[in-house]
Amino acid sequence: MFLRAGIPVLCEKAFALNAAEARSMIECAKEHKTTLMEAMWCRFLPATRKVDEMMKKGEYGKIKHIAADFKAGWGHGPKSRVWRHDTGGGSVLDLAVYCATYAHMLLGKPLSVRAAGKIKNGVDKCCDFTFEYPGGVKADLHSSLQFPAIKEACKIECEKGTVIVPSFYGAKRIIEKPLGGKKKTTRFERIDGFTYEIKHFADLVRRKELESDIMPLSATLEVMELLDEINRQIGVVF
Repeated sequence: MFLRAGIPVLCEKAFALNAAEARSMIECAKEHKTTLMEAMWCRFLPATRKVDEMMKKGEYGKIKHIAADFKAGWGHGPKSRVWRHDTGGGSVLDLAVYCATYAHMLLGKPLSVRAAGKIKNGVDKCCDFTFEYPGGVKADLHSSLQFPAIKEACKIECEKGTVIVPSFYGAKRIIEKPLGGKKKTTRFERIDGFTYEIKHFADLVRRKELESDIMPLSATLEVMELLDEINRQIGVVF
């Protein structure tokens, strides 16, 4: 409704319940020449931008392996939206989307996906999934709604060292461990992380640009397709 009316839309993750819905939204935005962007806030954080830049420049050589998990069961009672199919519940759409987006940002679309999970009320309680890339490169990822607190981290192993992003979805620091070198920790300003995505989106609207270069719609759609495949393999359908 908003896109047809020419009103810019910043849409929270997961962008849609499935890739078909995402594709429809993107086509509508293009048809009506209206700005549309996924509100994947972690893509816009200074720590994330730094990691992305380091990897694209090859400062640690090629990526060999990524491991990331996002566990967050705290605060979700038995009647929470995360346990309901009609509200897009489950750890895949709520948490795995962060892991999948981060891996996609660094390595792009994988050659194949393998996934396994546990189901409750038609949605998943937890999920283990692996993205496989050329040359034997893998991203081993995990999401869970069963953990009593919030725990998340991303470890990027490269040819010349390892980069660790504690609390990667809201990252305020990165840890670099070069081979044969000294460990280095970089800390970033502690402000509301949503500020960065909001400012970026507002700038797009002011400049009358229809799409973000940091969170392009093509990346959003590819991640949604990956989430579809993960859900299909574990037996969840939206």
